[in-house]
Amino acid sequence: MLKQYKKDGFTIVELLVVIVIIGILAALALNTFGSAPARARDVNRQTDVDSVATQLEAYYVDNNSYPTETEMTTDPATTASQFEGISEDAVTDEDGDTFVAGTTVTNDTEYAYDALPSGCDNGAAGDCEEFVLTAFQEEAATDVTIESLNKVPTP
Repeated sequence: MLKQYKKDGFTIVELLVVIVIIGILAALALNTFGSAPARARDVNRQTDVDSVATQLEAYYVDNNSYPTETEMTTDPATTASQFEGISEDAVTDEDGDTFVAGTTVTNDTEYAYDALPSGCDNGAAGDCEEFVLTAFQEEAATDVTIESLNKVPTP
């Protein structure tokens, strides 16, 4: 007479199905939460550029011009010292770099400042009457760009 064994546990097929389902859920979770740090850095850059733009407008009210590119692209301490209430963190990227001149930003140079008209020096070459701030975005299709509120009318 054959012995009958009591069936305890799961079959190999049942275990494989559960493993596949857990794998699919893990892949979805990683896809969703994997880009969270990049989105957080993007929000931080947006906040920094908004703060700097606000301080640039206050600077304009006090000085009747915006800072030159040289004033904005030196070391972070010098740049931050021009603005009341702005910390060095707001004018530096994750690498510790401050703004670069122009409007081109990359993952290495996350912030750019362009004083307009081109070549202005708040002296003999003329006042800086406008600015464009640009911040690199990892997740968004386009970079963040903020233009000065003071726009010189074009004839």
